[in-house]
Amino acid sequence: MSSHAHMEHETSRQLYAYWDRIRGGRFAPWRADIEPADIHRLLPDVFLGEVRSATNYRFRLAGTRLCAIYRRELKGRDMLERWSKADQEGFQTLLHSACVDGTASVVRFQGHTETGHATRFEMITLPLRHHDGHVSRLLGAVSPFEHPYWLGSHPIECHTLEDLDVIWPDNPPHFMKRAANQDIDAPMALTPGLSRRHRHLTVFDGGRSD
Repeated sequence: MSSHAHMEHETSRQLYAYWDRIRGGRFAPWRADIEPADIHRLLPDVFLGEVRSATNYRFRLAGTRLCAIYRRELKGRDMLERWSKADQEGFQTLLHSACVDGTASVVRFQGHTETGHATRFEMITLPLRHHDGHVSRLLGAVSPFEHPYWLGSHPIECHTLEDLDVIWPDNPPHFMKRAANQDIDAPMALTPGLSRRHRHLTVFDGGRSD
């Protein structure tokens, strides 16, 4: 299955393809495998996250365009601070799955300003191993689908979730295949906080782009 089928933004597609290539069939690539020069065209939208605990995720680095969207330096800030409490609980579970299961996630959302503007974004999050071999870093990107005149002048202050896809780069466990095939409320398995608002989590196995 092509990973491109469930990524709408070209930045997400290119970053996933790069991550999958350097992964080389392993659970996840190492942080040291990332060569910024290889993805230099994507860097303005790219971030590197730090996993501090199962409920604590912080930005370690963030591209210039990404910081401009929020009109602030993101380094050291909570990755989930702009989501509602219910969505935060769901994302914590989603990101924990990246650490434990090596899953990738693609999230589409509306970003809102205090002045009433809104535009649509896609975020991709990919696991990276670091130091002791565990996933303690996250490679990702946040990309707007459009560039309205106000973007970069009025900061995005909060997010409204539209939908998300979980990608198992190799093969998902049997219970996830069964949930997807039977069109069960899969968020109950991975993201209970999201299931109250979004009835179906789409699960993709074999996210390779080749």
